[in-house]
Amino acid sequence: SAAKRLQWDVRERASAVAEEQRRETLADQGVLEWITQTAGQIKNSTSSVLLLQKEKENLVAEYKRQREEVDGLKTQLQSSIVTHTSLAEQPNQSESVLQESLAKIHKLRDQLK
Repeated sequence: SAAKRLQWDVRERASAVAEEQRRETLADQGVLEWITQTAGQIKNSTSSVLLLQKEKENLVAEYKRQREEVDGLKTQLQSSIVTHTSLAEQPNQSESVLQESLAKIHKLRDQLK
């Protein structure tokens, strides 16, 4: 029985060592899995950020284009108003010229809406 007890103790220690190794292996696998998942998430996030940056660049370019267009229309409208005012102040100006000038102003104003 001393031999059986010694054999039993050896088996218990071997079992405890094996169990500890299994825990360490599982912990290592968990860390490795976590690292893999995190790396994948970082890659996905990086891709998303790059797509959003490209979209932002496109939107900024489109905004600038539209802003330039609106500024040009405003300049044309202001010029047309000045021209119409000077035409209207001239004596003997034909009604058709004034109507044409006014139509141009309305057209530009509608384009700005």
